[in-house]
Amino acid sequence: MTALTDSRDRLVAELRRHALVVGEVTLTSGATAQYYVDAKRAILRPAGFGALGRLVAGEAADRQATAVGGLTMG
Repeated sequence: MTALTDSRDRLVAELRRHALVVGEVTLTSGATAQYYVDAKRAILRPAGFGALGRLVAGEAADRQATAVGGLTMG
């Protein structure tokens, strides 16, 4: 396995463990859903954050990016 494959597997595991809520969930709109994914629950933990960072860095390197930007979290 490559380091990126390991990072992807780690991120998927973190998402499954911390971000996936199975069961009836009431959404902000008032509607209900049978499952919900809150990725912040996984990517704001050290293991998820590290895995995501390695994946983004790998994509940036593959694309020969000189800068990476994004939205702020809030």
